[in-house]
Amino acid sequence: MTYSSRVDLPWELSVPASASDVEGHAKQLFDLHNVSLRAYVLHILRDAAATDDIVQETFVRLLCQMKSAVPIANPQAWLFAVGRNLAADHLTEKARYTSIEEPVSGAWRHEQADPAPSAEQQCLHAERATRVERALKRLSPLETQCLRMRSAGMLYRQIAASLGVTVSTVESALARAIRKIMTEAC
Repeated sequence: MTYSSRVDLPWELSVPASASDVEGHAKQLFDLHNVSLRAYVLHILRDAAATDDIVQETFVRLLCQMKSAVPIANPQAWLFAVGRNLAADHLTEKARYTSIEEPVSGAWRHEQADPAPSAEQQCLHAERATRVERALKRLSPLETQCLRMRSAGMLYRQIAASLGVTVSTVESALARAIRKIMTEAC
C-alpha cells in the first residue's frame, strides 16, 4: 500500500454553496499545506517570524480568493506561488530599508556584552561560595576524603581500595556529600 500526501478534493472552485463551505475548504487546505508552505517560505526567508507572517497572509489571501468565487485550478500551486511572491516582496522591502551605513551604525547590536560579571553577579557568586564552604565544613571525614579523591579523578573502586571500604560505601558517602552541598548552595 502506498501513501500519498496529495488528497483529491473538489478544488476547482466556482460559486460555493455557502460561506461555511468556503471556510471549510480553506481550513482543509490549511491543514494540508500549512507545514510544507511554512518550510518553503522559511527556506527562502531564513526568518521564522517573517515566515509566520507570510504564511498567514497567504492563507488570508486564499480565503479572500475563494470568497470572490474566482476558480483556483490547483490550490497547492497557487499557495506556493503566492507564498513565494510575498516572500520575494518581503526581501525586496527589507533590502530597500537597509542602507549602506546600516552595518556600521548597527554594529553595536553585534558587539558582545561586557563579559565581566556584574556587581550583582559577583555578590551572588561570593554568597554561593560562602555557602559551599560552610557545607564542606559540615561533611564527615569520610565524605570529605571521598569527595576530594573523586574530584582528583579517581574511580569509585580506586577510592574504595585506598580507603579500605566498599564501593557502595564510597557511593553513599559521595551522594550524601553532594546532597549536603547542593542543599546548602541552593
